[in-house]
Amino acid sequence: MKDIYLDIQPIWSKKKTGIGWYTYKIVERLVENNKNNYIGGLFNPCGIRKVDKVKNLKYKEIKYFWPYFNYCGVFNKKFFKWKFLSFNFITKTNCDIYHFFNFVIPDKINGKIIITIHDTIHKVMPENINFDIEEFEKQIKKSLEKSNVIVTVSNSAKEDIIKYYGKKYENKIKIVEPGVDLDKYKQEFSAKYTKEILYKLGIKENDEFMFTIGTLQKRKNILNIIKAFNKYKENNSKLKLIIAGNPGDNYQEIINEYNNSKYKNDIKILNYISEEEKIILYRNTKIFIFPSLYEGFGMPIVEAMATGVPVITSNISSMPEVLGDAGILVNPYSIEEISKAIEKYDTNEKLRKESVEKGYIQCQKFTWENSAKKLEKIYKEM
Repeated sequence: MKDIYLDIQPIWSKKKTGIGWYTYKIVERLVENNKNNYIGGLFNPCGIRKVDKVKNLKYKEIKYFWPYFNYCGVFNKKFFKWKFLSFNFITKTNCDIYHFFNFVIPDKINGKIIITIHDTIHKVMPENINFDIEEFEKQIKKSLEKSNVIVTVSNSAKEDIIKYYGKKYENKIKIVEPGVDLDKYKQEFSAKYTKEILYKLGIKENDEFMFTIGTLQKRKNILNIIKAFNKYKENNSKLKLIIAGNPGDNYQEIINEYNNSKYKNDIKILNYISEEEKIILYRNTKIFIFPSLYEGFGMPIVEAMATGVPVITSNISSMPEVLGDAGILVNPYSIEEISKAIEKYDTNEKLRKESVEKGYIQCQKFTWENSAKKLEKIYKEM
């Protein structure tokens, strides 16, 4: 067994999204498998937040007071200053391997280093970044250079790292995809409870709806979803649109598009929803739509397949390798193409059933057990 330090800062977020859940779930499975001795570390300024800790993981929670703490966790110079406080502890430990799930590493370390990079959004869509890219670049280049292994989440993400940072890192890069709790997404809820949750979310019992989830930002292409929905609604469809996610960089544009839609009564914009609410929405939606402009992986695609929902997603970035042949791929920049894909699923029950069957098969490739085994193999070989 090896002694492995896990820097699990991404789980600190109160409302975890993709990277937070990836870190939490894969660490949870690593600890359950008990193949190594793990210690988890994170920085919790002043102990202000009750952290959703992984069961049975030994923790070192650093609670220094830092007056310049950036509550939003945005990447800037202040972020890196308080991040380095936790490194005072790390540099005093004596582990075989140090795994940093958010890629920021200390200048000096006693063991081998592994970092996880989920995407290169700051390179692909820099105009949508709200953090200090110069400082971010400085840190990521240092981490790439000093690490022994670079973990990423898809072939597409691997290709992007090589494209933007050089072929010299190719042999360092290993792919560990996210997983999905298949049993969790297959769980049944009573008709009464389902009705109560849907009512709480503003959805009537017999509503037929299309669902999307993700931060309300340009990258998630919410504007084109609404525009394509508006176009399709001209066919007198009864379909409704449910959008769930925290406000992001072009939130106001999305709200303006929603307000200007003559079908706004058939569109519902929710903010952050619980895991249970998300599963109930998946289980009751007719179509899941996710024409993102860029993803390191695209976890909602797998979640939708696991719950038995036909998927529309983009034909670019990582999304084709995640979906396989289990749904409809579209040009995310084409409102016409997205609208036609909606029509195909809305009007063709046979096609929906075929996609659901293929989706069940495809999602079996992505489990947290598989993810943990791949990571354990990497640890063993280091």
